[in-house]
Amino acid sequence: WGPDLATRAGDQQYAATMDPALHAATVVALGAALGLDRSHNAIFYDFFPVIALGLIDNSGTPRPLYRAYELMAKLVTESAERLTITGLPDGRLDAGMGAALVARDTQSGVVRVLLVNRNADARTVKITLDGVESTPGQLSVLDASADPADSLPTMQAPGATFTLPARSVTVAEF
Repeated sequence: WGPDLATRAGDQQYAATMDPALHAATVVALGAALGLDRSHNAIFYDFFPVIALGLIDNSGTPRPLYRAYELMAKLVTESAERLTITGLPDGRLDAGMGAALVARDTQSGVVRVLLVNRNADARTVKITLDGVESTPGQLSVLDASADPADSLPTMQAPGATFTLPARSVTVAEF
């Protein structure tokens, strides 16, 4: 799965959807479980209107892909270390329709969990850290309802069990 560059490279409508963001976040999460420690998007800015591959469109407006990289960047700081997910060593959820990546900031101790839900339906999640059900102190969510031109909202999780919106990228911070 993934974009067909022969038909998508100039497709502005596709570039404005969650599809590229979900693709990138899934690839990074699954790649990290395989040892990937570097990733980048080859085109930052669509310098010509006919290009639709960048994080930012030709008018300077961020796309959902930009916001997905913003969320992923929370887990790849200089002081971050990837943690293995018990029962999910390859990071794959729902037979590949979702992905997870966990990292701890070695300086602050903050644990961040990247959760990708590529499904058309919402998904309920419960996170256990060191054997204890844990409630995130903060959730940052990117889904189709988010305007990528605006900063991503952060919210308090309702409890240890919370819902990932359909077709979303979420970072939970503990």
